[in-house]
Amino acid sequence: MTPLLMSYPISVAILYTTYDPDTVEVATQMKEALMSRGHKVRMFETTARNWKKALRVPGDVVINWIEDENTGWKLWVKVARHLELLHRAQLGVNSRAVQYSLSKIKMKRRLMLLRLATPSFRVIRKHGNIANFRGLNYPLIVKPAGEHASVGISQDSVVIDHKEMADQAKYLFKKHGGEVLVEEFLEGPELHVTVIGNKNRTVPLPYVQVNFRGEYADNWEVLTFNAKWNDRTWEYWDSPLVCPVILSKNIMIAIDNLVKRAFKILNCVDVVRFDIRLDNKNRPYIIDLNLNPHLGHFDQSESWRSAKALGWSYAELIETLVAISYKRHFKKLPDRMRERQFLLAGLDSLSESHKIK
Repeated sequence: MTPLLMSYPISVAILYTTYDPDTVEVATQMKEALMSRGHKVRMFETTARNWKKALRVPGDVVINWIEDENTGWKLWVKVARHLELLHRAQLGVNSRAVQYSLSKIKMKRRLMLLRLATPSFRVIRKHGNIANFRGLNYPLIVKPAGEHASVGISQDSVVIDHKEMADQAKYLFKKHGGEVLVEEFLEGPELHVTVIGNKNRTVPLPYVQVNFRGEYADNWEVLTFNAKWNDRTWEYWDSPLVCPVILSKNIMIAIDNLVKRAFKILNCVDVVRFDIRLDNKNRPYIIDLNLNPHLGHFDQSESWRSAKALGWSYAELIETLVAISYKRHFKKLPDRMRERQFLLAGLDSLSESHKIK
């Protein structure tokens, strides 16, 4: 598979927040990658006060890289929906998908309704009865329903009886508030599958597998918050990512069919990362989906690892995603320079070169 590159430069607006240093770093990496390919990039720090101004930042394609987890992603959603109302090309955002993607419970119910394989689950509300749910098989995993990026996930999240489940649910209510999701824990391999494209032209990139090793032999093979983000823990160092992954042809066909079907009927666009677990019969299940997957130039960035396995450069990955978004919105790749600034800059460069001579 080859990257989708553009023959003419375009302009890109990157909207970001300073909530997390990682957000700023990735936004900067994307800017530098696109500029290295000849595109004009504007970065705009977006806040709850200036978000309307952010909507007017020029750009053929907008990358909404706003992270505001402390406010429940409200700013990200607000900006995304208003950009869509303005008919702006926006990487990876579709309001029909946004409405359920930020809640694990809404997402799980949607998956069940559409008969997309996902582990069986129940929901616990803060003041509700923590029942010993019938129909669920232990071990179970207990998660805060409103969090993402493994926030609230630890070794204690996997439970083997009702008492452990109740204790962990009470802890999560106190720590995170909101609702708690309880689902069957699948003990097979964990895979991350990035899918790019649109409508019937979708392509799963090489799978990334979490290689649980070392101390995980005596612990639950679960991708905890420490495993993803805390490089001072054994979980981080004992859960490296492996890509590409060698699986049987039948398993890969089943995974490809599942994620491509999910991408289409969940109204996903441009790029999505699916988190997949296999059960003891090697059947794939969707445990989460990320409409705004991590796109950083880091070894722990799953989408970058998938592109790297194809022989792509980081700049080619980011340009490909922008090109996919551009083509979805404008129906074709650029056949001319869309911004007057490019032409003026080219004339200025030509004038300077003549002066030097």
